[in-house]
Amino acid sequence: MNIMISRSGIRGAFPRRRLVSSLIVALSAAVLFLAGCGGGKGSIAGKEPVKNVIKVGNNAQALGAWTELKAKASVLVHIDPADDLTVFAQANAEDMANAAAHLERHNVEVVTRIAPLLENGGTVNLGYMAGMYERVIWVVPSRQSVGEASVDTYRNFFLAHRNFPATAVTGFRKEGANIVGTVASVPLTITRFADLSIGENETAIIDLDIAYFPAMKLEDRSYRTGMKSLLNFLRELGAKGIRTNLVTVNLS
Repeated sequence: MNIMISRSGIRGAFPRRRLVSSLIVALSAAVLFLAGCGGGKGSIAGKEPVKNVIKVGNNAQALGAWTELKAKASVLVHIDPADDLTVFAQANAEDMANAAAHLERHNVEVVTRIAPLLENGGTVNLGYMAGMYERVIWVVPSRQSVGEASVDTYRNFFLAHRNFPATAVTGFRKEGANIVGTVASVPLTITRFADLSIGENETAIIDLDIAYFPAMKLEDRSYRTGMKSLLNFLRELGAKGIRTNLVTVNLS
């Protein structure tokens, strides 16, 4: 697997204008296919109508949507070439802790105030800090099983390319087809879409960035973007039986 690096993860490391413009149209139609009434423990994403499917323009808007809808689940399924994590600078640590407390009280206004601090990551941290989910699954655009790579490949991604301190990247190890560890105190599982699964009694918030699809095309030359691949993606997602009441689709 080739990890294509930018400061905030893998996003931004590939040409995407024409791909993304066509994907926005296709994904918008797919979103209509997903949206509908759900409830209880949630609907099976990709198979049953989901109560809330929200299109957003950036990560801060996604965080705002989670806050406004009082999102609560076992796991965040983050399907994105970028991790959207950060290690908050010491100067901002207290402000971020206060912001998380406001988010936990469903105060959406705080998102606008802190948005400039989240440009290089941090929305995933804040959702965890606010108690919206207990762990994160980062679904990376990879044809190869993540577990086939060395643990150091992913640990060094955070250390060398994201410039996170070693104290913030701990416990990395292989578990089956995945690599798990803790990044900035957030329990993290790294996997590819084919190996994605959650516990039988777990529920999820699904956060999908459309940058995932052109990134997959770069990873796998046989991958075709467009409506057919999106519908295949939804069918494969439905087969995984992941229950959710909230899907955010990031069009940035």
